[in-house]
Amino acid sequence: MNRRLAARLALAAVAALGIALRLWVAIKTHGSNDIDHWHDFGKAIDQHGLRWCYENIAIFNHPPLAGYWAMTAAMAERVLGWRFDVTFKLLPLAADIATGALLYQRWRERGTLAVALFAVSVISILLTGYHGNTDPALAMLVMLSGLLFERQRLFLAGLALGLAINVKLIPVVLIPVLGLQCRNRRDAMLFFGALGICALPFLPMLLAIFGTFVKNAISYNSSANRWGIYGLLGVACETKFVVKVALPLLELYWAKGRYVVLASAFAIGIAGRLWRRWSAPELVAMAISCFLIFTPGFGIQYTVYAAPALFAISLARGAIYSTIAGLFALLVYVEFSTGVVPYHSVFKGHFTIIATEMGLLTWVYLIATVIRTAAPRGRAR
Repeated sequence: MNRRLAARLALAAVAALGIALRLWVAIKTHGSNDIDHWHDFGKAIDQHGLRWCYENIAIFNHPPLAGYWAMTAAMAERVLGWRFDVTFKLLPLAADIATGALLYQRWRERGTLAVALFAVSVISILLTGYHGNTDPALAMLVMLSGLLFERQRLFLAGLALGLAINVKLIPVVLIPVLGLQCRNRRDAMLFFGALGICALPFLPMLLAIFGTFVKNAISYNSSANRWGIYGLLGVACETKFVVKVALPLLELYWAKGRYVVLASAFAIGIAGRLWRRWSAPELVAMAISCFLIFTPGFGIQYTVYAAPALFAISLARGAIYSTIAGLFALLVYVEFSTGVVPYHSVFKGHFTIIATEMGLLTWVYLIATVIRTAAPRGRAR
């Protein structure tokens, strides 16, 4: 056996171990309080239907297809006796396997290394195996949309992005980023036509309960916590010398920060259109990173969004980010742990100072990554 083959086999074993570790964590732990919310959503949809869930559970802010996945897991629990938390986590687990396959194809000769690095990335293991939400599926589909767009598979790229929006609404920020890269009317028709098809699952709820759906899903702003610009302003408000200046800015950014996110997406899309300097995966990586940089509302699960996208443009950047963000997430899960077995974390209040400092490091690394990717010498491919 030559050294190259032996190295590939070793990396394949590492990748298999990473996937097995996700499943082991999913079985041995319960997760965050997000999995409890999804359990309630799934049972409510199973018993009363999706419309009832939107009308009677104010915190249900997810797209219809995500709700139906929760219903499926709840039905498996009711009919087959399967644990809801484990069944629900099969979706992010499948998404991680798909991410590995896409990275293998993306990096070709270094494909086995790419899969191994992603498989053992701390943030991915924690979000897929422990947290209990659909975010890893969103991250995979976002990366896939950029990869397909780069190959000029515009209809499929639109489908991938549309499916990501059916997981959570956050990827709508990528519509102007990729839409502005369409070279002609035909390209635009293919891309936006696919997005239109993926909008169909939303239509029944929009037609039946438009106001309620907009209030629950579209106007949702996540949690206020010590992250990013909002977090820095929040810390400033705790300092008596600057609180009079910081507090109005904090309130303003909470109300209007989403428009900063949208503005960054349009800026990236316009820059990509004008200069043609960046590939579609690079544009996607910068845009989803800017979402994390500028978002006023934040959940620790959001940190997984950038991981596959960064792995797609640079194995080093993906690995470094995944490690830093993973340590940040681990600190958050530990500090909010209930101390019971199976392990369970209930989010309440702000992150502690140690977790906040690790979050600041994660945030700063994202900024540095966007700058490096935007610079001509920062191109990975």
